[in-house]
Amino acid sequence: MIDKYQYFYYNSGMKLVFALLVLVNDVPQDPILFDNIKACNQIAFSTEKGVAGDTASWSSQGNRIEAYCVPRVVEKDRTVISANNK
Repeated sequence: MIDKYQYFYYNSGMKLVFALLVLVNDVPQDPILFDNIKACNQIAFSTEKGVAGDTASWSSQGNRIEAYCVPRVVEKDRTVISANNK
């Protein structure tokens, strides 16, 4: 079932995405757009904590890294990272 927000975005040529915002020493980096909040949050966590895999990690050698996701409305044809769970 389509809710009223999905209907609005569909008919307006816009879509809801989740932007991964990363700051390195308070300097914002270009956002990365995801179609799924769970995938965005997983990458934000890995980026901020230095998780590189099940048994590997890294530290940021004196740099302070912050990463978090926020909802954004963008044009429907904007490229995003898709988290297909098929």
